[in-house]
Amino acid sequence: SGATQPDAYRTGSIDRVDLSSGEITPLYTDCQGQRLCGPNDLVFDREGGIWFTDHGKRRAFDEDRCGVYYAQSDGSRIERALFPLHAPNGIGLSPDESTLYVSETPTGRLWSYPLSGPGKVDPRGAHCLVNMLGRFDSLGVEADGSVVVAAIDQGLCVVRPDGEVSWVEV
Repeated sequence: SGATQPDAYRTGSIDRVDLSSGEITPLYTDCQGQRLCGPNDLVFDREGGIWFTDHGKRRAFDEDRCGVYYAQSDGSRIERALFPLHAPNGIGLSPDESTLYVSETPTGRLWSYPLSGPGKVDPRGAHCLVNMLGRFDSLGVEADGSVVVAAIDQGLCVVRPDGEVSWVEV
């Protein structure tokens, strides 16, 4: 059926884990009254804020509408930064933190969004860097600004700062 939501599922969350005790404290289970469905990847900015994707869940006949969020790591504030996206997964920041990168799994798209500061994204400046016939997963940003995205069953997609796209088999 393609469903990814287990029967016992209640909600998704962003949690804090105390590494010495193992204690888990939920920081966020919703944003403005809308539950988090399937938080996935995250990246911290220099200010200690958290950018994260909510990949959502699929059921036999429907799926969640999802997006990207920005939250304070102390649990004091969460905002929906980008909505809607189709199952966003990987997320990263350019080395100078002026650009946010987001991969969508089912569309095989890699997006870039200009940032004007911590948690401040302009969706009108969105640019699709890659649109492939396949599925993307997590991503990382290298020190030189190259974005490396895991392409499910296809290896790695590397997008250099000059826009050149290459593929690496793994």
